Amino acid sequence: MKLIKLKHDKKTSYFNVKHAQVLELSFLRDVSRTTIITFRDLVVPKIMKEEYTVNGTSRYLFDDIDDVLLYNVQSYSPLYAQIIWDIAHQVKPSGMIYLAENYDTDCLLERSYFRDAFIEVNNASNYLRAFQKVSPLIIESDRGLDEWTFCIPVGPEEPQFLNKCVERILELDIPNKEIILCGMPHKDFKFFDKVRIVGEDIPAPPVHITRKKTLSRGLRH
Repeated sequence: MKLIKLKHDKKTSYFNVKHAQVLELSFLRDVSRTTIITFRDLVVPKIMKEEYTVNGTSRYLFDDIDDVLLYNVQSYSPLYAQIIWDIAHQVKPSGMIYLAENYDTDCLLERSYFRDAFIEVNNASNYLRAFQKVSPLIIESDRGLDEWTFCIPVGPEEPQFLNKCVERILELDIPNKEIILCGMPHKDFKFFDKVRIVGEDIPAPPVHITRKKTLSRGLRH
């Protein structure tokens, strides 16, 4: 069993939980195979603990994920959707995801994208729910998490924010990635040699990326 304690980067101004709580784990099917991910200080005996500071650009990719308990993640962090997304794609078929919250919340694993890959095996209350993965998600069935295509609608406006966005994507630790700009950026764009441009015929915003019918056929990942 492993505990992963997450903490919001101070620059985000998001709240960090300071009070500790004793956690009862009898509802887990196999405590030894479970990774607990939380923003709370939990009192759990004999557990290996890791801590990470996170912000809006963080990814949640961990080694040796079997069953996962997300404890108060949605209750305490605006980053919960990205966390659930990453964990749902890492858990192997037959693995479990437990969602424990302090109050009734919408459950992302019931959304259409996740619905065919997860079945709910326990719904004792809206505060504790358990989902078993029964098949890979669409992205896993295609290429996996190590290959990504980033498509960005752009126009001829001053490229300060576009430069920062592309720079951050290039810094991501993803083995195989490509960046596609839909539209022609400003001449001061810094990364012409790092991107592929489609839709040069689109003159100015608003840029409707969905109108480029050939775009999806050109994606590598």
